[in-house]
Amino acid sequence: MSDNRNDTANLLDYINTIAIIMDRDHVIHDASPMLLDLFKASKEEIVGRKCWEVFHERNDSPGYCPFERVVSQGERAIIEDSFPSADGRYLMMHFPIRTKPDEVTVAVLAERVDIPKSHASPQFSGGIEHLVYDSINIPLLVLDSELRVISANESFGKTFRLSRIDVVGLPFYEVAGGSFNTQNVQDLMKSFQNGDTRIDGIEEKVEFPQMGMRTLAIRGNKFNIRGMTLPFLLLEIQDVTDKVRMEAELREREKGYRQLVEEAFEGIAIMQGGKYVYVNEAFAVQIGCTRENALRLTNEEIWSRVHPEDVHLLKQRSGALSQGLFILPRVRFRYVHPDGSVMWVESFVKKIEYDGKPAHLIFQNDVTDYIRFIKELKEKESRLRALFDTTPIAIIV
Repeated sequence: MSDNRNDTANLLDYINTIAIIMDRDHVIHDASPMLLDLFKASKEEIVGRKCWEVFHERNDSPGYCPFERVVSQGERAIIEDSFPSADGRYLMMHFPIRTKPDEVTVAVLAERVDIPKSHASPQFSGGIEHLVYDSINIPLLVLDSELRVISANESFGKTFRLSRIDVVGLPFYEVAGGSFNTQNVQDLMKSFQNGDTRIDGIEEKVEFPQMGMRTLAIRGNKFNIRGMTLPFLLLEIQDVTDKVRMEAELREREKGYRQLVEEAFEGIAIMQGGKYVYVNEAFAVQIGCTRENALRLTNEEIWSRVHPEDVHLLKQRSGALSQGLFILPRVRFRYVHPDGSVMWVESFVKKIEYDGKPAHLIFQNDVTDYIRFIKELKEKESRLRALFDTTPIAIIV
């Protein structure tokens, strides 16, 4: 019997349960480290021999041989039997996997059961997994080329409230009462069977008998096992129902906040890398252009809109931010619009992080009318003072 050591690493080398793989003639092809340890044997002593030569005498097998039933009918079989080399009893599950287009191989998993048979409800603590362990919190399944479940990790059982012993060996579309049998999932599985190495993820709403409607994120990767022609699929199925709901709620909140910002009378902008990356309508009016044009302004064009007499002051403030200052006090300065008109604004700037990069958050109000009012008030005061100073009549205030 050949042993292609140059192929992909053997799947059984990474599992944490008792397992063997045999062909239809009962010849053992591979064994897990836990099984080898149980029988105090090496792979060289077991591989190539028939199972009943290693584990039991042919006449000591149960009333029917589940192995032969699996080979002839393609069905999984579960029995409880004793291993003569160890204390206790073991639940053994036999199920078929197609390793080559014209060949059916049988995998056997075993789990020790230390409770009476009449009360037994054993669960597999491990499964056939490629570099995957039960400690991983992501629900995982391993499927063969015919989409039969080869393994389910502990997280899968907990997430979907399923006993792994009732899942392993089933066609994938029969798991959880057929809950995964949707059109989108079928299309996803077809891409694997058509040869795709990686299955891009989808989000699918699935109805479960015990959990109701859930949103699942499903994706997978194909891998091969040494000596086996047909591929296997490592399928990741995460319940993202709560995550999707929270994201929807967050989007609604962001929509409300954005509406407040968009409709605010105060000008609000974000500057990053010397350019505007966001401006609301009020800010665009203050600098004298549309929002679309504001986002296209170069750094030189932005400075050109500041009144020449105020440029030096603003560049000093910008330098203070670059040197580590996080907040700048309010300042008043002027913008010169393309039509020559001047607008006074009162501006407040704070350093922030935007899309993972440093940026400046700018708040500014149009104070043109206020400046004009103060100027007019001062002019009136000046005229009145001049009148008081020049009148020949004594005025008592």
